[in-house]
Amino acid sequence: MTQRTSRQRQVTGATNRRIHSEVAFVSLPGDAGWLGFRRVVKVNGKIVPPPPEITR
Repeated sequence: MTQRTSRQRQVTGATNRRIHSEVAFVSLPGDAGWLGFRRVVKVNGKIVPPPPEITR
């Protein structure tokens, strides 16, 4: 997955980033729908450490 910010928008500090992430969707009971989770693994090739609550 790649996330891009456009330089055409007038946003201070806008840059392009390459983001690698894991995505999971969980079906909730009944008609409650779905719940999505996303964990960013790398940004611009640099590993993003998992938050402490995941590594316990």
